[in-house]
Amino acid sequence: MQIGWVLGVPSALLALSTAGLAGDVPSALRRVAAAFALLAWGAVAGVTLGSLAALCARLFGRRGPTALAFFVIGERAIATAAGHGAWSVPGALEAALTVLLGATGVGGGR
Repeated sequence: MQIGWVLGVPSALLALSTAGLAGDVPSALRRVAAAFALLAWGAVAGVTLGSLAALCARLFGRRGPTALAFFVIGERAIATAAGHGAWSVPGALEAALTVLLGATGVGGGR
C-alpha cells in the first residue's frame, strides 16, 4: 500500500496542478482524468511490487530486499539484453501506464 501511495499520489498531484495551468477547459479535464489514471497506476504498481516484495520476504527472509532488487532491476537488464525489455516487471508497469494515460488523451503513446 505504501508503494502505491509513494508512486501514485505525487504523480496525481502534479497532474492536477498542471490542470490549473491548462489553456482551455477540455485540456484541463484531460489532465484531471490523467490524475485519476495516475492514481490507478499507483494502485497497480503498489499491488504488483508489494506482492513481489512479500513473496521475496517469504522465500528469502532477510535477503528479501536484495532478491526484490534483483527481480525488478536485474531481470529488466537481462530482458533488455535479450531484446525483450517489455517482458519484465518494469516493462509491465510501463505498459499499464501507457494504456492508462493513453485512455485519457494526455499521452502515454509511443
